[in-house]
Amino acid sequence: TCGAIYRRGILLAVLYTALFGGARILLTGGFRLSRFLTEAAILAAGGIILLIGLIRWGFARDERAVFEKHNYYLTAGKVFVVAALAGYAVSIPLRMEVSNDYPVNELILHLETLGCVYFFFAFKRNSVSFNYTFIDEPNGGYYRRVLINIAKLAGILLVPFLGAAMLDLMMHQSFPNFLVILAGYAASVVELGLDYLLLSALEKMNYDEESTRGLKKGTIAAMILAISAEGVSALLAVAQGYVLRFSLTSDIGKHMNTITTAAFRWVFPCIIITALSLAFLMEQTLHSKWIRRGVGGVLILQALDLALFPVRSVIMLTLDRHHTPVNQLIPLYGNILNAYSALLWLLTLACTCLIIHGLIRDRGVTPLLWLSVAATVFCYALGIFLGSQSLYLLRAVIVEVIGTVLVAVCQLLIIQKTWKTD
Repeated sequence: TCGAIYRRGILLAVLYTALFGGARILLTGGFRLSRFLTEAAILAAGGIILLIGLIRWGFARDERAVFEKHNYYLTAGKVFVVAALAGYAVSIPLRMEVSNDYPVNELILHLETLGCVYFFFAFKRNSVSFNYTFIDEPNGGYYRRVLINIAKLAGILLVPFLGAAMLDLMMHQSFPNFLVILAGYAASVVELGLDYLLLSALEKMNYDEESTRGLKKGTIAAMILAISAEGVSALLAVAQGYVLRFSLTSDIGKHMNTITTAAFRWVFPCIIITALSLAFLMEQTLHSKWIRRGVGGVLILQALDLALFPVRSVIMLTLDRHHTPVNQLIPLYGNILNAYSALLWLLTLACTCLIIHGLIRDRGVTPLLWLSVAATVFCYALGIFLGSQSLYLLRAVIVEVIGTVLVAVCQLLIIQKTWKTD
């Protein structure tokens, strides 16, 4: 099962990298290998891994051949991650001075986020623990193994990043650039390490809990983290509304740039934490096809929205570079994006309704949970109405985002209090 999950993950990463690379080519107006090393490393490593698997085992159904094939993909998946980050490391000194391009770590951020969404769903969909080989060990031994795995990752990644830092030092004679690359190394290890540590801790909490009453502790912790992440998003949105409403004209640009950057960066961990909470909820209710479909739908919509980001950026920058009358298309494109956001919200709400229906039908949760849907729609509609009134922009933001967080808290309390045992 794990081998099949890794194989599909590598294939999806290759396909998304091709999409992202194509968007960058359109954005920069040309292709130079030195500026596309990250994409090249991912496409080469993924292509070679998949090709070897196809040539060696093809579509074999023999039990031993199938075992060998999936065992191969288990190892190849780890090699693929290292190859992708190595390509990213080497690309830093070669793209450091490029201004008209995506940030050098953008593809890695997208792949990390999309990868987490995919792996959380795939592993929990199959009731497989990520650390299935040692999940039954006592806490001391378990967390020691987890930290050893993180240390191994840090040690392996040190080689390409340190090599890239030395290369940049020889090319540019700049010690600050040297430190920037090492900071990229630290960020890569910390981000992946935290994702893995959080997943491992929540899995262990659920695995060790014997009680079947209500949601398990790991699932509750994941949902609380997801609500907290939405709370941070709410604070950032309120800050944006406050700056627009009350800042002096000379201060708006400076403050908005800082807040907007923080809000954009926060999208990535927010998606990861939300996916984690939904995946754990689904694992406790695998017999419910409604919850399974609803969770899958929400995660697919989140992943699709993030995957289309480079395409949206290319379209917007292409329109912005042209002179009139093409620029008249920008307002039209803005309206299309607004319609897209509304459709995405409606589809996400529909998938949420599937989850709620499954909780009520298959877990005996009280039908009062439907009130949370009505409250969500009310907050969204009121936010749109107030947003159309320029004087009430800040109130619109507060109603929409804070209301959403409060509704999520009520949902968690209702589910936990009325959850029926098997």
